[in-house]
Amino acid sequence: FVAVVGETMAGAARHMSMMAAASLLEASMLPQTAPMDLILVGRAKNASKPIAYLESIGSQVAVLGKWMDARAVKYMLDHLEHGKKAALEGLAAYEAGDDKLLDKMMDSKDWVDSGRTEAELVQFKEDLLYGRNAAWIPRLEQLHAEAGPGGVFVAVGAAHLLGPRSVIELLTQRGFTITRP
Repeated sequence: FVAVVGETMAGAARHMSMMAAASLLEASMLPQTAPMDLILVGRAKNASKPIAYLESIGSQVAVLGKWMDARAVKYMLDHLEHGKKAALEGLAAYEAGDDKLLDKMMDSKDWVDSGRTEAELVQFKEDLLYGRNAAWIPRLEQLHAEAGPGGVFVAVGAAHLLGPRSVIELLTQRGFTITRP
């Protein structure tokens, strides 16, 4: 772990949860950039735009903490090069707008290889994606209804935009027209 994230970050992680350690490992697999959420918050504040959240930080920590555990950290460390390759492939698929490849990557055999079951994969997707997607729809409808000219800007992780229970699909079912810029 120290060799991957560095001594300083590893030292800080000693006082953090497994979720924090897993997040540090995930971040080490991608090009280092400023955190997107901080960039978006900064831009909104600079433009005097209101900021609304779809869920609390506590609910995010709860769901991520459930799945980003010691098994996840061990698997990531044991398969570091594979993880880096997969992360870069996922980034390239995202940048290319290849939703089918991104969705396929979510069903990777890595899940079972990491010591988890297919049933756990189903529950993971329900917890991390589908349940949250469904819970966000009323709030998104409210934000849209309250928005003035120019609408509302919403940022979510790419996986929330993929597949039949995605935010895009759920909003489309409610009559919204969704286009990719």
